[in-house]
Order: sequence, then C-alpha cells, then structure tokens
Amino acid sequence: GYSDDERNWLLRNESKVWSYLKSTHILTSRKNDMHSLMQGEYLIDSIGKNVPMGIPFWLGSHIVDNYMKQNKKVSVEDLLKENDYRKILSASGISI
Repeated sequence: GYSDDERNWLLRNESKVWSYLKSTHILTSRKNDMHSLMQGEYLIDSIGKNVPMGIPFWLGSHIVDNYMKQNKKVSVEDLLKENDYRKILSASGISI
C-alpha cells in the first residue's frame, strides 16, 4: 500500500502525471519506453523526486479499473490474456 503522504501526493498530482504521460506519448510508444516507465525511475527523473516509487502500479491500477468499468462483459481472465497494452489503454477510456 501507500503511506498517507504518498497517497496524498498521487491524488494532488494525478492530472500532472497524466499530462506528462500524454505529452511524452510514452504510453503509446515502444515497449522499451513502457518498460522504462514501469521501472519507476523514468517518472521520478522526469516529474520530480517526490514521486512515490509505486506510481507505475498506481497508474496501471487506474487503467485496469477504467478498462473493466468500460468493458463490463470482459472477465478478469480475458483481461489477463490480452497482451496488447495499447488496446487496453484505448479501451479504458483514458484519454492519452
């Protein structure tokens, strides 16, 4: 989980994080970029040293949560079988 400070940072800076991801096109670019993002250091170096290390998991959980809400007929098993992250992101309804 996240500490209260980390949770508060994530909530205060959510729009800043999504704006950064949108402006850099990292979520729609090459797999190597996605791998760098998932390591966490990429966002820390780019957004600031106060970024919680768990931010890639937080972002992923938001994408999955939105995806499942937008695609009610998709089971968790079906989601886990999908390996095209661009398709999941697009179908999540998150505008990136």
